[in-house]
Amino acid sequence: MLSGLGLDETCGAVYQAVLFSPGGATPDGIAADLRVPVAEVRDGLARLRELGLVRPIFEAAGAFRAVSPAVGFAPLIARAEAEASARSRAVAAARAHVEEMASRFGTAPHDRGGDSAVLLGEAEAWEAVQQVAEDVKTCVRVFAAAGPAPGLSAENYDPAHRLAVRAVERGAEVRLIVLDSVRSAPDVLEGVRWMSSKGVTVRSVPALPAWMFLVDDSYTLMALDPAGYRAGVIAFRAPGPMAAARDLFDRRWAAGCCLGEDPEPAEERPTAQQNEVLRLLAEGAKDEAVARCMGVSTRTVRRLIADIGERLGAESRFQIAVRATERGWLR
Repeated sequence: MLSGLGLDETCGAVYQAVLFSPGGATPDGIAADLRVPVAEVRDGLARLRELGLVRPIFEAAGAFRAVSPAVGFAPLIARAEAEASARSRAVAAARAHVEEMASRFGTAPHDRGGDSAVLLGEAEAWEAVQQVAEDVKTCVRVFAAAGPAPGLSAENYDPAHRLAVRAVERGAEVRLIVLDSVRSAPDVLEGVRWMSSKGVTVRSVPALPAWMFLVDDSYTLMALDPAGYRAGVIAFRAPGPMAAARDLFDRRWAAGCCLGEDPEPAEERPTAQQNEVLRLLAEGAKDEAVARCMGVSTRTVRRLIADIGERLGAESRFQIAVRATERGWLR
């Protein structure tokens, strides 16, 4: 109870032992009463004497008498109150300084440009992605494209998974679109299923253009380079780009499959992956670009193209395009 005034437990007990011994108390007697070593009692008495709480009785060698609590503790209490007041003023000053810095700096990197687009490098990109889980109020919509999340230095999705669950725990709806290719990546699929078990709504599609985070209808973060996680992100709030990002997400979400569903349609139609390959090839994308967009290897893309050619009886990519259009696979 007296630690706030500079007395430890032993000193407090020794003081009370002396206080309740009107005729005075000796170290040996106090040690016997408290059942502590006499050396500790002597140290306690020395500290109490230093603080002006006990005085030696000169007519009784080795004995001590307590100074009245009202008199002895008054200066200690006054000093403690002064220190507490000074500490309180220091904390208030520090709070004001932090608030002033925050008003000049912005609450997060993506806030610095208002409605203007803001480019953030690798370090700030991950800071901004982390801030998403704290900013979201109703819903965050995420494209989990191929490769690591912006700002992460390795193809490790766990930190992003934890952020998604953090947003759910704060009461937000999280809609996550992943690539169909995660179904053949056990480690990644395990993380996606863990998020789903925690309340994240997940759908998969054959391909995604880039990592994207659409936070409420407030702002969007989008990877600058789909092939380079170190390039950072672009953050924007302007209504036009926000509407385009929302439309892009909603279209992919409507076309996506839940994890428990088969992403491949009926046998007479191309699979979802084959359909995406056809679309990207028709746009002139090279095999490497198709592979990056779909989160698969170039070898897988070439196998898909070969399978399409076999189904269509086509021997070249030109013939594939023609016959796919004839069958209504390409529009």
